[in-house]
Amino acid sequence: LQINSDYFISLLNQKINKNDSTTLINSFVTKNKRLCLNNCLNYDGCEFVEYNNLTCKLFSFNARFFIISDQSTKIFRRRKLKNLTISNYWTVTVNDLKDVVNSVGVFEQTNSSLVSDRFGNSNSAFRVQNGFVRVANNTYFSGEFTVTAWVKLNAYLVYQRLIDFSNGPQSDTILIVLSGATNNILFHIYNGSTQYFMDSSVVISLNTWHHVAFTYARNEMKIFLNGSLGEKKIQPISNIVRSILRQRNYIGKSSTISNPNANFDFSDLKIHSKELSNLEIEKEYKSDFS
Repeated sequence: LQINSDYFISLLNQKINKNDSTTLINSFVTKNKRLCLNNCLNYDGCEFVEYNNLTCKLFSFNARFFIISDQSTKIFRRRKLKNLTISNYWTVTVNDLKDVVNSVGVFEQTNSSLVSDRFGNSNSAFRVQNGFVRVANNTYFSGEFTVTAWVKLNAYLVYQRLIDFSNGPQSDTILIVLSGATNNILFHIYNGSTQYFMDSSVVISLNTWHHVAFTYARNEMKIFLNGSLGEKKIQPISNIVRSILRQRNYIGKSSTISNPNANFDFSDLKIHSKELSNLEIEKEYKSDFS
């Protein structure tokens, strides 16, 4: 069995510049490179392998966004790659918030800073404190979708947004509120100016990292907290998301002026171009790879 040629491509002078549970599946010591590579084949989510100084590191598909040049390192990429549905992925890389799928920085940011992430890594998550981030003009949503993120809510502010992507108030808007009138999570979709809403009873506790997920497919909207389904709602019609260029796209800000800017920390904000299953969301929460 020729593991190198049959199953892996060698990538010279490259390394993976992020080693936490969002990218790293396993790390162990072995004198046998073949055994190291073979271990990757035991994980459906393993896409990259690094073998250096007798240490074998297995990385998930997320690692593809953190490959940098390094003259002293070689990595291996699995030939049969996972079919990703991630269309956007905002995370902190090289001390900057960036959509690493599309290699696009943010357009605007106000009252924001880098903070420690849920693992305690410094300058690895993003904080908005009465602030927001504006991201690029794009369609972002076209039919079914999933939004996932890690968030730490620092204050309850009525109608503070995780995201508000739109062409203005009530104009093809996809919005997620982290704390509503009763500190509850809200999930609203607008088809043009017609609103389809889900005002849940799910509440995020303050000052603790939580994984949140929101899915839409056919006529059903769902909210997940820490890998478990919180609530779901059936809408009266299907296909309510229009594929249209959205030009007012905010993290932590509402397109409605009367709503406050946000006060929370976040990392690993992703948009998937499909509805993730309950099991896929549970896996994302538990390990960030599947």
